[in-house]
Amino acid sequence: MSAPDDPAVLLMLTHEELLELLGDELLGDGRGITPENRDRKRRFAAQWLERWLDERRTAICSDARVVAITSHAGTQTNLEELAVLLDVLSPMLGVPPLVTVSVIIVKRGLSRLCAD
Repeated sequence: MSAPDDPAVLLMLTHEELLELLGDELLGDGRGITPENRDRKRRFAAQWLERWLDERRTAICSDARVVAITSHAGTQTNLEELAVLLDVLSPMLGVPPLVTVSVIIVKRGLSRLCAD
């Protein structure tokens, strides 16, 4: 699965589809991938994402732009939250997974990530 160029298209993908895409970005997109390999990629991506978020949660959630969004949860659109996350995460991630990780966080809920 290759990443769409439009983040709005990514926002329409399911959580499982996003994890598979992230797995492809982290491990490479192999041809002839079996369903078992796709499941393994999704599990790898989920584990990688949880570790990555655990290590950076404080930095993400204490950023003034994120605090502004989470203190007014529900008033921004997913695209507005995504724009802020792309700015906040860009120094922390390389380009390929940046958009995918940001979309996953937005779909899960930025307020949920930063809840005490």
